[in-house]
This record gives sequence, C-alpha cells and structure tokens, in this order.
Amino acid sequence: MELNPDYHKVWFGKAIIFYNLGEYQEALKSYDKFLELKPDYKDAWFNKCGVLMTLEKYQEALESFDKALEWYPEDAYLWFERGFALSKLGEYNKAIGSFKKVLELDPKYPGAQYTLAISLSQLGEYKLALESFDKALKLEPENVDTWFNKGYFALEAGEYQEALKAYDKLSKLEPDNVDAWFQKGYILKKLGKYDDALKAYDKGLELYPEHPTVWSNRGNLLRKLGKQQEAIKSYDKSLELDPNAIDVWYLRGMVLGELGKNQEALESYNKILELDPLDVEAWYGKSEIFQKLKNNQEALKCLNKVLELKPDCELAKKAKEKILNQL
Repeated sequence: MELNPDYHKVWFGKAIIFYNLGEYQEALKSYDKFLELKPDYKDAWFNKCGVLMTLEKYQEALESFDKALEWYPEDAYLWFERGFALSKLGEYNKAIGSFKKVLELDPKYPGAQYTLAISLSQLGEYKLALESFDKALKLEPENVDTWFNKGYFALEAGEYQEALKAYDKLSKLEPDNVDAWFQKGYILKKLGKYDDALKAYDKGLELYPEHPTVWSNRGNLLRKLGKQQEAIKSYDKSLELDPNAIDVWYLRGMVLGELGKNQEALESYNKILELDPLDVEAWYGKSEIFQKLKNNQEALKCLNKVLELKPDCELAKKAKEKILNQL
C-alpha cells in the first residue's frame, strides 16, 4: 500500500529520521512540508528551531522561535536559544532581553548568566558583565570557560587585579591551560611585576613553545629587567617562528644597538627593509647606528629617506641638522 505523500505524520516522521541521521537540510525540508499541512502544530515549530540552529540559520531560527513562543511562552530553552541566535546576529541588546527572560523563568538555567555576561561585554557593559560572570560562577564554580572570559573582559575593562584573580583560579583548575599562563604573564607585566610575569610566560612556553608573540613579549620583559642578551635570544626564537614579524626585527635591532652590536643591529634593520622598503622606523634606526659608527654620509642618506617618507618627522629633522653642523 502506497503512503499519501501529503499525509502530515509521514513528513514529521521523516524530519525526525533525517535529523537523527545528520541530514539537517532534508530534516528542514520535511518540517517545512509538514507545517504547510499543519501550521498550528507546536511541536513541529519547536523542532524546526533546533534544526535551524544546527544549520546556523539564525535569522530564520528567530522567526521560528517567535512562532514557537506563541505556544510555549514560559519555555526557558526557547528563550535561551532565541538569545543565542540574536547574539550570533550581533543583536546584543535583544539577546540580553531574551537571557533575562530565561533567568526570570529559571534563575539557575545552565549557561544563562554566562551568555548574558558575554552579551553585556560585547556592548562594553563590563561592570554588569562581571557581575553576571560572578553569578554564573556561583552556579558552576569550576567552569573554566567562565573563568577565562571573566578574566578576559576584566582585562578589557582595565580591572587588572580582578583579571589576575580569574586567571589564577583558572591555572589552578587547569594547570596545563596555556592561555591562562600567557594571560597571567600579560597582566603581571601591565602591573609592573616583571619577574612574576616572566615566570608565567616561561610556564606557558613550557607547555606551548611555538607562540612567537609570547617569545617577543618575553624579550620585552627581559629588556625591562636589564637582561638584553637574554632578550635577544627570545627575539631570535620569536623570529624563528615568524620570520616576517617586522616589529620583532625592530626590537631586536634596537636592543642590539643598545649593546653596541652595531653591525648586527644594521642587519636587523636591513631585514625590515627587505620586507617593507618604506618602513620609516627602520630607516631612522639605521641612521642612529650609522651615527654611532661615525658614518655621517650614510646616516644622512637614511635621514633623507625618513624625511621623504615622513616630511614632518621632527626627530629626523633635528638629527639631520646636527650632522650637517658637524660637517
């Protein structure tokens, strides 16, 4: 006996089977066909929301959520997923409204305080966001994502001590969490605690030594601690991993110049100019090295290049005037 293809139960059953098989587009087509025949069947709208979210079709999902909420206005899950879809679309104010509704219906709904905090953070409402992160952590005190993001947005807000506490906690929960150690190093550096920052960077680099930016940051710390030779080694490691990092070549050249290693410093500046012949700072850096070498003609050439690229550079003007007065 052949089944009538317009029989609504068949389409509903097909939709469920397709979804379970991971055939989400086919599941969506089946729900759409079902809803043509039975537009007032609330469970189909509910299920369609889930399929659209899986397919990341957030705008369409919103329409389905609004329809489903006509029948399920007290369903915290629907309000939560609606908020998630809105946040994915960058509509954070509306998302906040949905997450607040979730919390009205169920103050302990998993993830609601966390997602509310993220949306608040995206709007720059850091104080309110940190309060929501704290509420989320009361419900799930060992949630590493919440600790990480609390630290991240505390840092964005300039709340360095609060950020440090979050990453301290995260590194205790997950001692092998590389990002926690790198973030701790960054914050400790901001707080002027250079020795502690160095220890945090070193711990992170033990776990993941392939991070060029952290090697560069480590070099900057060592320079602040007066350990220029060690700083050079860190810059070299950074450049092994990312040989096109102009800013690191510049730092390397600057520190080599401080150490009186003028030829090596010139090599660093020349490397920058291979990568970008119009880099003003590299031309100026070369001019300083040539002045140290008492090679005023080459220094002038470099300063003229600086002024060609940046005619209002006062440092270059003064340096050029000083050299010309000596000739």
